[in-house]
Amino acid sequence: MLRRYSFERTNDPQEGRLWRTVWGGITDDAERIDNLLPSYNKTLIRSGRSTGSTFGCCFSAGKQGVEDNLTFWRLYGNDGNGCSFKVSGHPPNTYRVRYLDERGRNEREDDEQLDEQIGSWMCELLKVGSELVNQFLSPRFNRKHVASWMAEKIRTVIGGYNHLVKSNYFKDENEWRMIDVGPPTDSILYDVDEARVVRRYVSGLSLSELLITGSSITIGPQVPNGGEARAYVERLVKLKGIRPEEPDVPPLVNGSQDRWPEVKLSKLTYRSAR
Repeated sequence: MLRRYSFERTNDPQEGRLWRTVWGGITDDAERIDNLLPSYNKTLIRSGRSTGSTFGCCFSAGKQGVEDNLTFWRLYGNDGNGCSFKVSGHPPNTYRVRYLDERGRNEREDDEQLDEQIGSWMCELLKVGSELVNQFLSPRFNRKHVASWMAEKIRTVIGGYNHLVKSNYFKDENEWRMIDVGPPTDSILYDVDEARVVRRYVSGLSLSELLITGSSITIGPQVPNGGEARAYVERLVKLKGIRPEEPDVPPLVNGSQDRWPEVKLSKLTYRSAR
């Protein structure tokens, strides 16, 4: 299955930090909410990192050959030693990333109008949230831990939207993100990568749901035994039964592979960055 990892550890130093210009009227209230966060979240924000409450996986869309692209192999494909998945259709909970210019404005006017609407919702959320926070901070209640908990939940909502915008410097990626905002604690899993870095993730779609008709898997250009790797992945696809359940499509005939995801080799000449 696809994993949706926390956005705390990404290679974009602006991840989750860009602020839309049309949201300018809520910055003071948002900063006040941030001041009430638990100390560990305030530490992350001060260091310029995400609080890690949004989990997701990323796709690039709309361009021919995007699944076999030198830049993407270098940045996201384990320096050409990984593989890429090309999917068709629109996976659930997947949203188009908007790209902001240096002024914090969208290049597309319809996106700017949508962000104005979202900004009005954020303003209302902060207004109501601040009133409740003030009540719990008052001498009458004196429940700072409850106010901090509420601030964390409000920050989670704002953070989810902040992870759907990036600098227009990355606009050629034409990115979409499958996200999960503030998932239940008991659904969060952990692993340790080869660099011994601990990472949090939540389960996403199974590959059998994702690799439907028209999808493919491409073996990276730096995989040393590409032919064997391709045959191995193709075997795994068939063993796992990764094939769409389409009632209108006739069953396989004489071992036809038309409905299996195609497993391919990269056609690019690649020089490692390492």
